[in-house]
Amino acid sequence: MKNSRATLDEAEAKTWLQKKELVIYPTESFFALGCDPRDITALKKIFQVKGRDLQKPIPLILASSKYLDDWIADINPLAQKLISLFWPGPLTLVMKAKKEVSKILTAGGDTLGVRVSSHPVAESLAMSLGGAITSTSANISYEEPPFTCDQLSDEMMKQVKGFVPGLPHHSKPFPSTIIDLTRNKPVLLRKGQNWEAILSAIKE
Repeated sequence: MKNSRATLDEAEAKTWLQKKELVIYPTESFFALGCDPRDITALKKIFQVKGRDLQKPIPLILASSKYLDDWIADINPLAQKLISLFWPGPLTLVMKAKKEVSKILTAGGDTLGVRVSSHPVAESLAMSLGGAITSTSANISYEEPPFTCDQLSDEMMKQVKGFVPGLPHHSKPFPSTIIDLTRNKPVLLRKGQNWEAILSAIKE
């Protein structure tokens, strides 16, 4: 019988990811469900495992900001300012995706949420996949995202290759802040870590 709570080290996780499988890994906020964002089969599996609505896009974690050009069509001055102030860290920026980015990833739209994580495991796994990894939370849709290993659901664990243990970089369960930069004015889509400082920087 498959071990439904298999613990992986980083090397094992990278091997599975490169084989187009799903693994769970820690970030600076919640545990994330990771796969190669360029692989259509793996992306479809994420929707299946989470029971996720196909109309909901999947955000990415990048290994560093230098990989933005692989995914994002336009990086405006405000985006550059926020990146310089808050990356690496729990700030997801929604920007125009490049045309070649999979419509499965963008849920049929033309925007994509990206961030550079301050968690070393997330950075390392993203680097192993050419600079990017999916970062949707590792929970069944409409359930609470897992903040600790103990909160990972057995149902999800049975459908992935395992999880990389780790702790977030804060003491309370708090998501990343999400800012949409594709409209006439920036829009706060989700209040998360550092959201007040982020809004203050936008207004300056």
